Amino acid sequence: MTLVHTVCGMCGADVCGIEVAAEDGSVTTLRGTRGYPVNLGRTCPQAHAGIELANDPERLSVPLRRVGDGWQRISWDDALDEIADRFSTLAREHGPQALAVYQGRALLQFMSAGWPQRFLNAYGTPNLARNDHMCSFPTVVAERITYGSTTVYGFDPERVQCVVLWGSDPAVSHIPVLWRDVQAARRRGCKIIVIDPMRTRTAEIADFHLALRPGTDAALALAFLHVIVGEGLYDQEFVANWTVGFDTLAKRVVAYSPEWAEEVTGVPADQTRAAARMYAATHPAYLDTGNAIEHHDNAGHTLRSVLILRAITGNLDVAGGHVLSPRKPFADVSLSTRKPAFAAVGAERYPLFVRHAHCVPGDSFLDSVLDGKPYPIRQMLLAGGNPMLTWPNTSRVEAALRR
Repeated sequence: MTLVHTVCGMCGADVCGIEVAAEDGSVTTLRGTRGYPVNLGRTCPQAHAGIELANDPERLSVPLRRVGDGWQRISWDDALDEIADRFSTLAREHGPQALAVYQGRALLQFMSAGWPQRFLNAYGTPNLARNDHMCSFPTVVAERITYGSTTVYGFDPERVQCVVLWGSDPAVSHIPVLWRDVQAARRRGCKIIVIDPMRTRTAEIADFHLALRPGTDAALALAFLHVIVGEGLYDQEFVANWTVGFDTLAKRVVAYSPEWAEEVTGVPADQTRAAARMYAATHPAYLDTGNAIEHHDNAGHTLRSVLILRAITGNLDVAGGHVLSPRKPFADVSLSTRKPAFAAVGAERYPLFVRHAHCVPGDSFLDSVLDGKPYPIRQMLLAGGNPMLTWPNTSRVEAALRR
């Protein structure tokens, strides 16, 4: 039997240690690593299902070629040769930019290592599409253009004194270990603020539950800023040493009082004011943003309004607060010196997203296929995901793929 210790990436957080045992080439057991400091031997349902997913009888193990309305089994050599020939013909006749690559979450570790980018750079196309434009990348981009870096899961239940769960319901979702850590912090007397339209299981343990109207998160964030800045509750030393534009921010939020926000969000002004004061006055504090914010219009700037709260209260890059992610010294396998000569199809409409997320939003791909803007995508390689189920406007996605 072979035993391997590794880090699970099923949820995208890459935080949980797992042990994988294999015998005769097949995985026999998969369990959490007991001594690993983050998950302490626990795993989530995704990891539990790992062996079942690997051995599912419907999982493809051989290449299939479309023949009429059915499929025909072919050899790996024939499949690879035929695909390579089609890609070569496409580049010769229409240019390499006419190819797009879709990488799903099932290939997360493969993606983060830079291998898809290597293929794109070698081939000459800038068009990498993912599901992340509506999953995690709005937060990634918002952090990069607000902090200059991203944060990692650094929740410290022994130090944190206040937790804000904004659009986050860890009792039933999100990083598997967060709910365990929140409960541990709560037992120590940590304050809990939940911002969610629903009365969730997580909200049941909160000191404040701000049940805002769906999609009004930006208004509530502005009201928090109004209170914290207007009442001088921010970390003056951090603001003086590490921020740019605070005076402009202070002027901007004067108009957005909790009374103004109440008309928009439905949250009583006194609750907003009390929750903002609690968050600002209780150190260190951890503010977690859930995927819910990323499913609304203007998610990027809404998230920036929330992320600024972490910084001006001095809860950024501190123990018990939020930990910035240093650049990992991995070898560059992406062939970054061979950047494609063409701009990605979404670069003009979403320049910040494409620059910082290094992929194309789904609607830009659809515009390219259906309308030829700014140039037509004619072939697509899809791996580890299913945009027919995950991208919005399914009928338009189907129309594009049928092209």
